[in-house]
Amino acid sequence: MSRRTLLIGCGNAGLLHEFDPKRRKPASLWGGMKAFPETFVPVGFCDQDPERLADAGRLVPGVPLFRNGKEALESLAPEVVVIATWTESHPALFREALRSGVGGIILEKPVAKTLGEAEGMLRSWRQSPVPVVVNHERRWSPYYRKALRLLREGAIGNLRSAYGRIFLGFPPSSLLGWMREKEGGGALLHDGTHLIDLFLWFFGSPLRVEGALVKERGGIDSQVTTLLRAPGNIPLVLESGGDRRFFEFRLDIEGSEGCLRIGNGCAEIWKAKESPRYSGYREVVQEPFPPLEGEAGALGFAGPFWELDRALERGSVETFSSLEDGVRVLRVIDKIRKMGERKRR
Repeated sequence: MSRRTLLIGCGNAGLLHEFDPKRRKPASLWGGMKAFPETFVPVGFCDQDPERLADAGRLVPGVPLFRNGKEALESLAPEVVVIATWTESHPALFREALRSGVGGIILEKPVAKTLGEAEGMLRSWRQSPVPVVVNHERRWSPYYRKALRLLREGAIGNLRSAYGRIFLGFPPSSLLGWMREKEGGGALLHDGTHLIDLFLWFFGSPLRVEGALVKERGGIDSQVTTLLRAPGNIPLVLESGGDRRFFEFRLDIEGSEGCLRIGNGCAEIWKAKESPRYSGYREVVQEPFPPLEGEAGALGFAGPFWELDRALERGSVETFSSLEDGVRVLRVIDKIRKMGERKRR
């Protein structure tokens, strides 16, 4: 079944990452849409940047182009809308999409700049629910799915702790005001949202925030180190920002019999064995990461489209990586921010 689809936002996540020759494809929501050419048929592009919009238009010659999301929704009446704009515009566009009567929404992460805005979106959605999929694309990675399966099968024994980090270079001072306005914060909100979503998915909800050390520059978090507790009193450490001069995304999961490491370019399992160095001791030894057979689902950015199509086919508003899941992430971030404010006083 073909579904008339409007893409609002032709920036990095919406479209531009698709043209990075180093990224595994699909690398954008446009790429995810193209993975299902018979199902999600593009009927329009929308972006405030005229050059970016013109570039998008050349991908599908003759498709209508818009500078305003509300006008695009009213003119095209799409069945599916993909919202991949700056975070600050998500709440208004989301409500416009609901008012226009769309059948399904794919929403780029994070769902909003603040918890209050996110909770407002959730209230609006409950008045006229349609399936919504939030683009935490690692949920559709076969490697993350396999790591979760190994954890649940007891491959590293009982869960003991975890440490996740997202390190990014800090933006130049000229961009700080723009980031506060458009994104609402630094790495904790922009990319830390992926780690917190993984914590909730892998370790369960609720997550209790016990402490947060926050460093800021220009009103933007440059480094956040947080101690959380998952159900079962499992300690989790999350570090974001880091003021590093490199990009790293990784999750280390420690068990009673070994550990799992999953992240950018990393899928490892280590098992406890008799130590070759110390009599009477055991140490962890790396083993081959198990094959990925049985890890069903589309890859990465194609996942939200695969999931939305499944929900629409079964006539359900329930989705994997739902709006509720996205709002749970903002609840944790809100607690971290508030805890960090108390620590700075």
